[in-house]
Amino acid sequence: MADYHVVGDPVPDCTGDYFEAGIYGGRPWYKQASENFCIWWEDGGGYWVISQSVGGYNPHWTKSGPAITGDYNFVPPSGGTPTVVLGPA
Repeated sequence: MADYHVVGDPVPDCTGDYFEAGIYGGRPWYKQASENFCIWWEDGGGYWVISQSVGGYNPHWTKSGPAITGDYNFVPPSGGTPTVVLGPA
């Protein structure tokens, strides 16, 4: 069962199931089942990132604060609003 699920209307499409894949920035990071995107903690900035690689920023979305769940804000050229929820949708 997935640790987290991403829903919403992001462009490019980063929706789907995410599974814990390791530690980065002092916190677990999560890899999409299709292995196209990941969710990771930016320790220096204090925010979560959805991007195509751990430590990578293009394309990407961010969410401030310690909670991984919730709505993420796009950073161009990304678009839409992905929402991270617990487990499968």
